[in-house]
Amino acid sequence: MQAEFNLYQKDPNHPDGKRPVTKHDPPHQGKGFVKPWDLVELLKKPNNQDSFGMSMYRWNQQLRLTGMALTWMVPNQFDVPFELYPV
Repeated sequence: MQAEFNLYQKDPNHPDGKRPVTKHDPPHQGKGFVKPWDLVELLKKPNNQDSFGMSMYRWNQQLRLTGMALTWMVPNQFDVPFELYPV
């Protein structure tokens, strides 16, 4: 219950080879428009019904029962992940 959620980005210049994602990070290069911080916000509140903890519980439960845990990603009109649901 007291676990903390952190999202890291690869960074060869950092001593650990990774660094925490912040609100000030630019969008990724390539076809994506999403800032990495938006992923943090999405994972904190993946949909209107579930918190991150409840989603993790459901993913873990499905993984233990079937050996895989699928996620339904609902995109918005810009094809950016808007909601996540454990299947």
